[in-house]
Amino acid sequence: MLDTFVTQQPPSQNLKQQALVLPLDAVGIEDISLVGGKNASLGEMIQQLTAKG
Repeated sequence: MLDTFVTQQPPSQNLKQQALVLPLDAVGIEDISLVGGKNASLGEMIQQLTAKG
């Protein structure tokens, strides 16, 4: 099941709810209920700043 999260495509919400571990670049503000506020914020920051280098 963990191979699902190694791909470049973000996991679907259903798979996110079943996962024990999620990469930070796959979570964002909409995932606060799954990963908590700090982790969701880190994921959002990584997604926004990666493109800027």
